Amino acid sequence: ELDNPLTNDQLSECNQKSFIEFFADNNAHTEFYAQSAGECRLEDSDDGEWTFLGGNQYRFNIPGLGAQTGNVEFENDSRFSFTNPTIPGFRVVFEK
Repeated sequence: ELDNPLTNDQLSECNQKSFIEFFADNNAHTEFYAQSAGECRLEDSDDGEWTFLGGNQYRFNIPGLGAQTGNVEFENDSRFSFTNPTIPGFRVVFEK
Protein backbone atom coordinates (compact mmCIF):
# COMPACT_ATOMS: atom_id res chain seq x y z
CA GLU A 1 0.00 0.00 0.00
CA LEU A 2 1.33 3.43 -0.90
CA ASP A 3 0.01 6.71 0.51
CA ASN A 4 1.40 9.83 -1.10
CA PRO A 5 -0.68 13.02 -1.37
CA LEU A 6 1.67 14.35 -4.08
CA THR A 7 0.59 11.72 -6.59
CA ASN A 8 -2.33 9.42 -7.33
CA ASP A 9 0.04 6.49 -7.93
CA GLN A 10 -1.31 3.16 -6.80
CA LEU A 11 0.51 -0.14 -6.55
CA SER A 12 -0.50 -2.58 -9.25
CA GLU A 13 -1.14 -6.24 -8.56
CA CYS A 14 2.32 -6.86 -9.96
CA ASN A 15 3.94 -4.22 -7.67
CA GLN A 16 2.28 -5.90 -4.70
CA LYS A 17 4.44 -9.00 -5.27
CA SER A 18 7.41 -6.89 -4.11
CA PHE A 19 8.72 -7.61 -0.64
CA ILE A 20 11.35 -6.97 1.99
CA GLU A 21 12.40 -9.91 4.12
CA PHE A 22 14.14 -9.03 7.39
CA PHE A 23 16.46 -11.47 9.16
CA ALA A 24 17.48 -11.53 12.83
CA ASP A 25 21.14 -10.97 11.89
CA ASN A 26 20.30 -7.46 10.59
CA ASN A 27 20.35 -8.55 6.96
CA ALA A 28 17.48 -8.11 4.55
CA HIS A 29 16.50 -9.24 1.09
CA THR A 30 14.30 -7.06 -1.14
CA GLU A 31 12.63 -7.68 -4.47
CA PHE A 32 10.69 -5.17 -6.56
CA TYR A 33 8.31 -6.34 -9.29
CA ALA A 34 6.92 -4.15 -12.08
CA GLN A 35 4.97 -4.57 -15.29
CA SER A 36 7.21 -4.70 -18.36
CA ALA A 37 6.12 -5.59 -21.90
CA GLY A 38 2.82 -6.83 -20.51
CA GLU A 39 4.45 -9.19 -18.00
CA CYS A 40 5.13 -8.94 -14.29
CA ARG A 41 8.91 -9.06 -13.93
CA LEU A 42 11.50 -8.75 -11.21
CA GLU A 43 12.94 -5.26 -11.79
CA ASP A 44 15.28 -4.89 -8.84
CA SER A 45 16.57 -6.97 -5.95
CA ASP A 46 19.02 -6.27 -3.18
CA ASP A 47 20.69 -8.01 -0.27
CA GLY A 48 21.55 -5.47 2.36
CA GLU A 49 21.35 -4.58 6.00
CA TRP A 50 18.68 -3.08 8.17
CA THR A 51 19.48 -1.01 11.24
CA PHE A 52 17.45 -0.17 14.33
CA LEU A 53 18.35 3.41 15.26
CA GLY A 54 16.33 3.65 18.46
CA GLY A 55 12.77 4.59 19.28
CA ASN A 56 10.78 3.74 16.17
CA GLN A 57 13.54 4.72 13.71
CA TYR A 58 14.95 2.18 11.24
CA ARG A 59 17.15 2.32 8.16
CA PHE A 60 16.78 -0.17 5.30
CA ASN A 61 16.68 -0.35 1.51
CA ILE A 62 13.39 0.15 -0.27
CA PRO A 63 13.48 -1.10 -3.87
CA GLY A 64 13.56 1.82 -6.26
CA LEU A 65 14.27 4.31 -3.47
CA GLY A 66 17.51 2.97 -2.01
CA ALA A 67 18.53 3.26 1.64
CA GLN A 68 15.90 5.12 3.62
CA THR A 69 15.74 6.21 7.25
CA GLY A 70 12.34 6.67 8.77
CA ASN A 71 9.73 5.82 11.33
CA VAL A 72 8.25 2.34 11.56
CA GLU A 73 4.88 1.72 13.18
CA PHE A 74 4.10 -1.94 13.80
CA GLU A 75 0.38 -2.47 13.39
CA ASN A 76 0.51 -6.22 14.16
CA ASP A 77 2.84 -9.21 13.66
CA SER A 78 2.48 -9.10 9.88
CA ARG A 79 1.98 -5.43 9.02
CA PHE A 80 3.93 -2.21 9.52
CA SER A 81 3.99 1.24 7.99
CA PHE A 82 7.06 3.26 7.10
CA THR A 83 7.17 7.05 6.91
CA ASN A 84 10.09 9.25 6.03
CA PRO A 85 10.04 12.73 7.60
CA THR A 86 11.89 14.19 4.61
CA ILE A 87 8.98 13.21 2.32
CA PRO A 88 5.87 14.73 3.97
CA GLY A 89 2.75 12.62 3.53
CA PHE A 90 4.67 9.63 2.13
CA ARG A 91 3.76 6.29 3.74
CA VAL A 92 4.42 2.73 2.62
CA VAL A 93 2.59 -0.15 4.27
CA PHE A 94 4.30 -3.55 4.26
CA GLU A 95 2.26 -6.66 4.88
CA LYS A 96 3.11 -10.38 4.95
